[in-house]
Amino acid sequence: MIKEKNNLQVTEFNLSRILKEIKNIPSNGGPKFGNEIQELTPQQKKDLMEKVSKFNEYGKVLRCETAIMEMSKTLTEICQMAESYAMTESGDYLQAETVKRDFKEVKGIIKEFGGIAKRTYSELMRLNALYEDAGLKLGRYFEIQSLDEIASSVSNIPSSPAPVVDEVAEEEASEFDQYEN
Repeated sequence: MIKEKNNLQVTEFNLSRILKEIKNIPSNGGPKFGNEIQELTPQQKKDLMEKVSKFNEYGKVLRCETAIMEMSKTLTEICQMAESYAMTESGDYLQAETVKRDFKEVKGIIKEFGGIAKRTYSELMRLNALYEDAGLKLGRYFEIQSLDEIASSVSNIPSSPAPVVDEVAEEEASEFDQYEN
């Protein structure tokens, strides 16, 4: 009998269920009763080992935090210089007023961009910390290659020559024909 209480599922045990499920009760400290973990296939194990070994490569995505802050700073500088230039180049009073109004809006946009960039920077720092923590835990159980090892393994792979443009067009045409039929 299963009862729902505050979105939690509670399963009542009785002797007949225990006897029926006795073969599923772990004897070696494995998963808890009722939470069986399926064994990975050999291909899944191979994929796991390959993906975990390249764990550090995935973290490259998170290394852009300083680029975001630099971009925000550069945009602020561009805005300031562009406003000065536009104001000195505006010919008459009406044009100068339009430039002032436009650059007031641009400054607001850049200010908002800077605020979001700061929040993004702090969130990326948190992501980096979580990523490093996960890597440390996974490193206890799996071999994780360093970025230098990954780069050297990639550079050792011989590259094939680039296809000729007509060959690519023929391949794409044959693939397209295959889907039409």
